[in-house]
Amino acid sequence: MDIQEKIIEDVLKDRKWQVEKRGEQNHNAYVWATIIGTEYGEMCKALNDNSTPKSEQYIYWRVIHIMAICMAMLECIEKNRRKGK
Repeated sequence: MDIQEKIIEDVLKDRKWQVEKRGEQNHNAYVWATIIGTEYGEMCKALNDNSTPKSEQYIYWRVIHIMAICMAMLECIEKNRRKGK
C-alpha cells in the first residue's frame, strides 16, 4: 500500500467512526466551517507542543480527523444538491 492509499484508508476509518459516534450530520456550511475551525485549532495547539514522535502521531491523527470532517461536509453538500436544496 502506498502512502496516499494509507492516508485515504485512515480518513475513511475516521469517517466511519464519526458516523458511528454521531450519526449522519446535516449542517449548513457555516456550522461545518465552525467544526472544521475548531479541529484546526486543536491541530495548531498540538503543533505548538514539543515535537516528539508521540506528538507527531497525534498531529497526524488530528489532520486525518480534519480531512474526514471535510469529507463529511462535502457529503452533506452533495446529498443536499441531489435533493434539490
